[in-house]
Amino acid sequence: MNPITFGILSFLMVAGITFLAGMALLRWWPAVQRERLRAPAAGSGPASILRWTGEPGASWERTAERIGRAVAGSPEAAPSKYRQRLIWAGYSEPRAVLLLLGASGALLVAALACVDITAVEG
Repeated sequence: MNPITFGILSFLMVAGITFLAGMALLRWWPAVQRERLRAPAAGSGPASILRWTGEPGASWERTAERIGRAVAGSPEAAPSKYRQRLIWAGYSEPRAVLLLLGASGALLVAALACVDITAVEG
């Protein structure tokens, strides 16, 4: 079989299977409804247009934010280099720098603990 024909047939098969799976999902799974795919009405949405909430949701976010505050001081004192790079990457939430610094600090402590454990065992 010609490689181009094989590629086209593979693409069509994957596209068809994906389309059929999506149609079956919309038809038989009640949690996914067609109303979710429509744009919301003008007055039915939340009052704020921000994509983030005021409080961190998960416990790891709260812990990482606490560690980040200890490392960076405050959100205003957070390094602008990290904030600018995170905004370029699409993370425009005000707590993003604190979460980044907190997660890296926690991973550093965990890595040092693992190195220390392996040094004691070895």
